[in-house]
Amino acid sequence: MTSLFTILFRPGSTTLRLKSRPQWVWTFLALAMLTACAALLSRGQWIDQTVLHLPSTADADAREAAKQFLEENFLRRVFFLPFRMVVGWGLFALTLFGSARALLPDRSTRYVHFLSLEVHAESAITLGLLLSAAGIELPSLLLANTSITDPVLRSLLASINLTTLWYVGVLTAGISVLSTCSKRTAFLITAGSWGLAQAINLGILNLLSQRFRFTF
Repeated sequence: MTSLFTILFRPGSTTLRLKSRPQWVWTFLALAMLTACAALLSRGQWIDQTVLHLPSTADADAREAAKQFLEENFLRRVFFLPFRMVVGWGLFALTLFGSARALLPDRSTRYVHFLSLEVHAESAITLGLLLSAAGIELPSLLLANTSITDPVLRSLLASINLTTLWYVGVLTAGISVLSTCSKRTAFLITAGSWGLAQAINLGILNLLSQRFRFTF
């Protein structure tokens, strides 16, 4: 469990240990518990922010109905959060693994190595969630233009913050060790995979925002 913390400050040496003995289950369970705690602590903030992102056509009654719906289903969302996390992290680790296999000659690493690295690297993102739940807002690109109202663009800009950069840095250092490649190549793999994941997420969000108009 110490690797949960050392990955943030010594990603290279921690990844070496994961390379010799990949493990991720206990780390995932710890991060899932911390993420659930952060969600519970920021319940009101999350609901208010979601209601703010409703289309301008939604009147006061519609916003109140949406808020009530979110409050009633909040605990269910928290309950299913670990399942969403393991699927999302697993798919992203698969993207990293596939990218490394496609671009690099090294074939000694397996998918479980990238899954272990990805789960541990999520410590940086989880730290950001806990700080946000504690009322400590992290600087992000969204702060550069708070007048943006488009929910898709706001989501993208808000996702690029200090902990995201930390997370990308940890993955870059880890992939460099796992695949025995330069940090530049590792960064290209990390940034490309992260960009692809964000494009898919934002595409889904855009479709949902166009499909549902919250008419109550």
